[in-house]
Amino acid sequence: MEENQEKQKVVATRESRPLSKVGFTFLPETWEQLYNYAKEISQTDFVPNDLRGKPGAVLAAWQFGQEIGLAPMAALQSIAVINGRPSLWGDGALAIVRSSPLCEYIHELAPDQALEKGYGECTVKRHDDDVPITRRFTKAMAEQAGLWGGKSKDPDKKKFEPWYNYPGRMLQMRARAWAMRDAIPEALRGISIREEVEDIEPRDITPKEEPLKIPSESAMGKLKESLKAESNKGPPSQPDPPKE
Repeated sequence: MEENQEKQKVVATRESRPLSKVGFTFLPETWEQLYNYAKEISQTDFVPNDLRGKPGAVLAAWQFGQEIGLAPMAALQSIAVINGRPSLWGDGALAIVRSSPLCEYIHELAPDQALEKGYGECTVKRHDDDVPITRRFTKAMAEQAGLWGGKSKDPDKKKFEPWYNYPGRMLQMRARAWAMRDAIPEALRGISIREEVEDIEPRDITPKEEPLKIPSESAMGKLKESLKAESNKGPPSQPDPPKE
Protein backbone atom coordinates (compact mmCIF):
# COMPACT_ATOMS: atom_id res chain seq x y z
CA MET A 1 0.00 0.00 0.00
CA GLU A 2 2.72 2.45 1.00
CA GLU A 3 4.76 1.46 -2.04
CA ASN A 4 1.84 2.24 -4.40
CA GLN A 5 1.31 5.62 -2.74
CA GLU A 6 4.99 6.44 -3.18
CA LYS A 7 4.84 5.52 -6.88
CA GLN A 8 1.78 7.72 -7.31
CA LYS A 9 3.63 10.65 -5.73
CA VAL A 10 6.57 10.18 -8.12
CA VAL A 11 4.25 10.01 -11.14
CA ALA A 12 2.36 13.10 -9.98
CA THR A 13 5.62 14.99 -9.56
CA ARG A 14 6.76 14.06 -13.05
CA GLU A 15 3.44 14.97 -14.66
CA SER A 16 3.36 18.39 -13.02
CA ARG A 17 6.73 19.49 -14.37
CA PRO A 18 6.47 22.85 -16.15
CA LEU A 19 8.46 22.17 -19.33
CA SER A 20 9.15 24.95 -21.78
CA LYS A 21 9.35 22.42 -24.57
CA VAL A 22 8.17 18.90 -23.94
CA GLY A 23 11.05 16.45 -24.32
CA PHE A 24 13.73 19.11 -24.06
CA THR A 25 15.28 21.24 -21.32
CA PHE A 26 13.63 20.94 -17.93
CA LEU A 27 13.25 24.31 -16.23
CA PRO A 28 12.67 23.79 -12.49
CA GLU A 29 10.79 26.45 -10.59
CA THR A 30 11.68 25.35 -7.06
CA TRP A 31 14.72 23.98 -5.26
CA GLU A 32 12.88 20.71 -4.63
CA GLN A 33 12.21 20.23 -8.33
CA LEU A 34 15.82 20.97 -9.18
CA TYR A 35 17.15 18.52 -6.58
CA ASN A 36 14.73 15.77 -7.66
CA TYR A 37 15.79 16.29 -11.26
CA ALA A 38 19.48 16.06 -10.31
CA LYS A 39 18.75 12.94 -8.27
CA GLU A 40 17.14 11.22 -11.23
CA ILE A 41 19.90 12.23 -13.62
CA SER A 42 22.58 11.04 -11.19
CA GLN A 43 21.15 7.51 -11.33
CA THR A 44 21.50 7.17 -15.10
CA ASP A 45 24.34 6.14 -17.39
CA PHE A 46 24.51 9.69 -18.74
CA VAL A 47 26.70 10.88 -15.87
CA PRO A 48 30.34 9.87 -15.24
CA ASN A 49 30.95 7.15 -12.67
CA ASP A 50 32.34 9.67 -10.17
CA LEU A 51 28.99 11.48 -10.14
CA ARG A 52 26.76 8.41 -10.16
CA GLY A 53 24.25 8.56 -7.33
CA LYS A 54 25.49 11.98 -6.14
CA PRO A 55 22.82 14.62 -6.85
CA GLY A 56 24.77 17.26 -4.94
CA ALA A 57 27.79 16.75 -7.21
CA VAL A 58 25.52 16.91 -10.27
CA LEU A 59 24.12 20.24 -9.08
CA ALA A 60 27.64 21.55 -8.51
CA ALA A 61 28.62 20.50 -12.04
CA TRP A 62 25.57 22.24 -13.47
CA GLN A 63 26.35 25.45 -11.59
CA PHE A 64 30.01 25.28 -12.57
CA GLY A 65 29.05 24.75 -16.21
CA GLN A 66 26.53 27.57 -16.18
CA GLU A 67 29.22 30.01 -15.05
CA ILE A 68 31.48 29.13 -17.98
CA GLY A 69 28.79 28.73 -20.64
CA LEU A 70 28.09 24.98 -20.71
CA ALA A 71 24.60 23.50 -20.88
CA PRO A 72 23.73 21.15 -17.98
CA MET A 73 24.31 17.83 -19.78
CA ALA A 74 27.41 19.17 -21.55
CA ALA A 75 28.78 20.19 -18.15
CA LEU A 76 28.41 16.63 -16.84
CA GLN A 77 30.45 15.33 -19.75
CA SER A 78 33.10 18.06 -19.83
CA ILE A 79 33.86 18.69 -16.15
CA ALA A 80 36.15 16.40 -14.17
CA VAL A 81 37.30 16.70 -10.58
CA ILE A 82 41.00 15.78 -10.38
CA ASN A 83 42.89 15.91 -7.10
CA GLY A 84 39.94 17.72 -5.57
CA ARG A 85 39.96 20.49 -8.18
CA PRO A 86 37.32 21.04 -10.89
CA SER A 87 38.79 21.01 -14.37
CA LEU A 88 37.70 20.69 -17.99
CA TRP A 89 38.48 18.08 -20.56
CA GLY A 90 40.70 19.64 -23.22
CA ASP A 91 38.07 19.36 -25.94
CA GLY A 92 35.45 20.95 -23.70
CA ALA A 93 37.75 23.87 -22.95
CA LEU A 94 38.47 24.24 -26.67
CA ALA A 95 34.73 24.45 -27.39
CA ILE A 96 34.30 27.19 -24.76
CA VAL A 97 37.17 29.29 -26.10
CA ARG A 98 36.15 28.87 -29.74
CA SER A 99 32.61 30.00 -28.91
CA SER A 100 33.88 33.13 -27.19
CA PRO A 101 33.27 36.33 -29.19
CA LEU A 102 36.86 37.31 -28.35
CA CYS A 103 38.33 34.35 -30.26
CA GLU A 104 39.28 34.90 -33.90
CA TYR A 105 41.05 31.56 -34.48
CA ILE A 106 42.97 28.73 -32.84
CA HIS A 107 45.72 26.84 -34.67
CA GLU A 108 47.57 23.91 -33.15
CA LEU A 109 49.74 20.94 -34.06
CA ALA A 110 47.98 17.59 -34.26
CA PRO A 111 49.22 14.85 -31.88
CA ASP A 112 51.23 13.05 -34.57
CA GLN A 113 52.85 16.34 -35.64
CA ALA A 114 53.66 17.22 -32.03
CA LEU A 115 55.27 13.84 -31.47
CA GLU A 116 57.30 14.15 -34.69
CA LYS A 117 58.51 17.68 -33.89
CA GLY A 118 59.08 16.97 -30.19
CA TYR A 119 56.75 19.71 -28.97
CA GLY A 120 53.12 20.73 -28.87
CA GLU A 121 52.28 24.18 -30.20
CA CYS A 122 49.08 26.21 -30.08
CA THR A 123 48.34 29.71 -31.38
CA VAL A 124 45.30 31.71 -30.29
CA LYS A 125 44.28 35.01 -31.92
CA ARG A 126 41.94 37.49 -30.24
CA HIS A 127 39.70 39.82 -32.24
CA ASP A 128 40.81 42.81 -30.15
CA ASP A 129 44.55 42.12 -30.35
CA ASP A 130 46.75 42.22 -33.44
CA VAL A 131 49.37 39.91 -31.93
CA PRO A 132 48.43 36.21 -31.61
CA ILE A 133 49.53 34.22 -28.58
CA THR A 134 51.65 31.12 -29.24
CA ARG A 135 52.67 28.59 -26.58
CA ARG A 136 54.84 25.48 -26.81
CA PHE A 137 55.27 22.51 -24.54
CA THR A 138 58.31 20.42 -25.42
CA LYS A 139 59.44 16.90 -24.75
CA ALA A 140 62.32 18.36 -22.72
CA MET A 141 59.80 20.16 -20.50
CA ALA A 142 57.92 16.90 -19.99
CA GLU A 143 61.13 15.11 -19.06
CA GLN A 144 62.07 17.85 -16.60
CA ALA A 145 58.62 17.57 -15.00
CA GLY A 146 59.04 13.81 -14.66
CA LEU A 147 56.24 13.05 -17.12
CA TRP A 148 58.23 11.38 -19.88
CA GLY A 149 60.06 8.12 -19.79
CA GLY A 150 57.76 5.22 -19.11
CA LYS A 151 54.79 3.82 -17.33
CA SER A 152 54.48 4.00 -13.57
CA LYS A 153 55.29 0.72 -11.86
CA ASP A 154 53.01 1.59 -8.97
CA PRO A 155 49.42 0.56 -9.86
CA ASP A 156 48.07 3.18 -7.46
CA LYS A 157 49.85 6.00 -9.32
CA LYS A 158 48.53 6.63 -12.81
CA LYS A 159 50.59 9.79 -13.31
CA PHE A 160 52.72 8.55 -16.20
CA GLU A 161 50.16 6.45 -18.07
CA PRO A 162 48.66 9.19 -20.30
CA TRP A 163 52.15 10.28 -21.29
CA TYR A 164 53.16 6.66 -21.87
CA ASN A 165 50.15 5.78 -24.01
CA TYR A 166 49.45 9.11 -25.76
CA PRO A 167 52.57 11.30 -25.64
CA GLY A 168 51.68 13.33 -28.74
CA ARG A 169 48.21 14.05 -27.41
CA MET A 170 49.60 15.16 -24.05
CA LEU A 171 52.06 17.55 -25.71
CA GLN A 172 49.15 18.98 -27.69
CA MET A 173 46.96 19.38 -24.57
CA ARG A 174 49.65 21.14 -22.52
CA ALA A 175 50.37 23.67 -25.27
CA ARG A 176 46.64 24.19 -25.82
CA ALA A 177 46.01 24.84 -22.12
CA TRP A 178 48.74 27.45 -21.85
CA ALA A 179 47.78 29.28 -25.05
CA MET A 180 44.06 29.46 -24.37
CA ARG A 181 44.43 30.60 -20.76
CA ASP A 182 47.02 33.24 -21.66
CA ALA A 183 45.19 34.54 -24.73
CA ILE A 184 41.55 34.55 -23.55
CA PRO A 185 41.45 34.25 -19.76
CA GLU A 186 37.92 35.71 -19.79
CA ALA A 187 36.61 32.47 -21.34
CA LEU A 188 38.18 29.89 -19.02
CA ARG A 189 38.38 32.12 -15.94
CA GLY A 190 41.46 30.37 -14.62
CA ILE A 191 40.04 26.87 -14.93
CA SER A 192 42.64 24.20 -15.56
CA ILE A 193 42.46 21.50 -18.20
CA ARG A 194 42.05 17.93 -17.01
CA GLU A 195 44.99 16.58 -18.99
CA GLU A 196 47.41 18.85 -17.14
CA VAL A 197 45.84 18.66 -13.67
CA GLU A 198 46.04 14.87 -13.60
CA ASP A 199 49.84 15.16 -13.85
CA ILE A 200 49.99 16.91 -10.49
CA GLU A 201 50.70 14.63 -7.56
CA PRO A 202 48.03 15.06 -4.88
CA ARG A 203 49.38 16.33 -1.57
CA ASP A 204 47.81 16.01 1.82
CA ILE A 205 47.80 19.47 3.39
CA THR A 206 45.82 18.49 6.47
CA PRO A 207 47.65 19.82 9.55
CA LYS A 208 49.17 17.03 11.58
CA GLU A 209 47.99 16.77 15.14
CA GLU A 210 50.73 16.85 17.74
CA PRO A 211 50.65 13.81 20.01
CA LEU A 212 49.36 14.50 23.51
CA LYS A 213 52.28 14.58 25.91
CA ILE A 214 51.43 13.21 29.37
CA PRO A 215 53.88 14.30 32.10
CA SER A 216 55.69 11.54 33.90
CA GLU A 217 55.01 10.83 37.58
CA SER A 218 58.33 12.41 38.60
CA ALA A 219 57.52 15.56 36.63
CA MET A 220 54.08 15.73 38.22
CA GLY A 221 55.68 15.29 41.68
CA LYS A 222 58.09 18.15 41.09
CA LEU A 223 55.23 20.35 39.86
CA LYS A 224 53.20 19.63 43.00
CA GLU A 225 56.18 20.40 45.24
CA SER A 226 56.79 23.66 43.41
CA LEU A 227 53.14 24.72 43.77
CA LYS A 228 53.15 23.76 47.47
CA ALA A 229 56.30 25.81 48.10
CA GLU A 230 54.78 28.81 46.38
CA SER A 231 51.61 28.58 48.48
CA ASN A 232 53.62 28.38 51.75
CA LYS A 233 55.35 31.65 51.02
CA GLY A 234 52.11 33.55 51.53
CA PRO A 235 51.16 36.72 49.70
CA PRO A 236 53.99 38.98 48.57
CA SER A 237 54.91 41.74 51.02
CA GLN A 238 53.69 45.21 50.17
CA PRO A 239 56.29 47.97 49.85
CA ASP A 240 56.38 50.65 52.54
CA PRO A 241 54.49 53.79 51.64
CA PRO A 242 56.64 56.72 50.69
CA LYS A 243 57.54 59.06 53.54
CA GLU A 244 56.10 62.54 53.39
